[in-house]
Amino acid sequence: MMTRNLNLVVEERVPGQFRWLIYEIKGRWISRVKQLLAQSLVPFESYQRAQDEGNLVLARMLPEPVPPAPSGFGAQWDLRTVQGDLRQHA
Repeated sequence: MMTRNLNLVVEERVPGQFRWLIYEIKGRWISRVKQLLAQSLVPFESYQRAQDEGNLVLARMLPEPVPPAPSGFGAQWDLRTVQGDLRQHA
């Protein structure tokens, strides 16, 4: 599965007005191309607020993580099983 190279950028074009932008980077080295995917419609009063809002949008653009496949030890166990989960139950 190919992953997308998404970047969140917060910029301050006007002093005191911060905007977030989400770019997808395609290509390598010299042939690298930035494509704008989304941007804030209104400016934010602080860098942190713009970054938080941009991160929320970025999280919605990322694919859902695929759960791990069973490891073969049993139907109840998978790759996330930790040693404490292996104790005997009565």
